[in-house]
Amino acid sequence: MFQPTVPVDASLAERAPGKFGSLEFARGVAALLVVLDHAGYLVAEDRYFGRQAFDGLLLNFHVGVDFFFVLSGFIISTVHWGDAGRPDRLRRYARRRFMRIFPPYWIILTFVVITYALSPQLGVARQHAWPNVLASYALFPMPDQPVLGVAWTLVFEMAFYVLFGGLIVVGRSILWLAVPWAASILWAGVFGAHGYPVDFLTSPYHLEFIMGVLVAWAARSQVPRDPLGMVLLAGIGGLTFAACALVMTPASILETPLVGRLAFGGAAAAVILGTARLEMNGFLRIPAGLQLLGAMSYSLYLSHVVTESLFMRFAMKLPASIRSPEMVAILVSLAGVAGGWAFWRLIERPLLRRFNGRRPTIVPVSPSLSG
Repeated sequence: MFQPTVPVDASLAERAPGKFGSLEFARGVAALLVVLDHAGYLVAEDRYFGRQAFDGLLLNFHVGVDFFFVLSGFIISTVHWGDAGRPDRLRRYARRRFMRIFPPYWIILTFVVITYALSPQLGVARQHAWPNVLASYALFPMPDQPVLGVAWTLVFEMAFYVLFGGLIVVGRSILWLAVPWAASILWAGVFGAHGYPVDFLTSPYHLEFIMGVLVAWAARSQVPRDPLGMVLLAGIGGLTFAACALVMTPASILETPLVGRLAFGGAAAAVILGTARLEMNGFLRIPAGLQLLGAMSYSLYLSHVVTESLFMRFAMKLPASIRSPEMVAILVSLAGVAGGWAFWRLIERPLLRRFNGRRPTIVPVSPSLSG
């Protein structure tokens, strides 16, 4: 809610990312969207119902990942902007990013790999191919998705981390390389890429990280902002994001990779900039309870597909009178959230406290589109 307090005259760099309760809450909502998306895909499989829940609306919710990519660019740039051009900070930066992503991810991935090894009839060929298994552990980009399908977003995340590491080593002058890179992405989006690895390097998803960096730069400005203008910016961005997700169809222009990323990424950037500026200047406060979903969003991201798949067999034993695609989609989504909370509470949070000695504040991107 709004509290018209005196604006805070502090730079963005001096604020811990966890202090942006509005973005923490928004991140949790984005994670829920992807949980619902995967529940929609699951119930529509031929072995279950063979038809969509809610007339296929849940399948549009994969766009939660667009919000996460922009937010990731914003947070990393916010936290490490002062490290640019300071190679001595690279080791600390790399350690924080490694500890944040890999330990929880490796636990889930190893469970999946062992499951497929013990049950060769499960999964598809790419999930049994050892080159892809090894690449999945390293989050190295490959032509196929990782063994844990949702980790495709982490492959993009790691690429961004590596490029930002170049900023720390070389300095902010390297940012000019973003101009020809963005131009090549736009070119490939219009005229088509040329296969692996060019299609990865020119994926329009990279534009959303660039948007996040630009939002962080804009938010750092100390020029006074009219709170009404920031409310309108965030509101228009949020309404645009929601409207596009609700009206989108598989054949719509928003499903075109480049156009879709520009639409949803641009809307997410508006939400992040508006809410961050409002919170920086003391006009916005989010209760801590609403931020819990954002805090556990990485655990939810990693575990929800596994949890939903395991719970599905129990949901299908419900009485036929109430066993509809809609009911089952809701139940498996709730199971996914419960499993994500348990993984965060029992595994991820203790791990990060052990490694870092404090509560983590940075969570990487959300679930995948199709993993």
